[in-house]
Amino acid sequence: MIVHIQGEVVSTGPDRLTLQLGGFGVQVFVPVSLAKQSQPGEMVFLHTNLIVLEDGWTLYGFEREIDR
Repeated sequence: MIVHIQGEVVSTGPDRLTLQLGGFGVQVFVPVSLAKQSQPGEMVFLHTNLIVLEDGWTLYGFEREIDR
């Protein structure tokens, strides 16, 4: 399980962030309020929940562990 991640925001969407982690990019779905306040170039730390289904993996990120 991926418990948390920290990385630089590369781009934002209405409900997601793309983070640069080492040599690769990760798309993380986040609350709309977090997506709106995040800016490319800033570092973020997110508590995460990884959902694995037959048709794909989805990573959700939250500012506070209790929200996870």
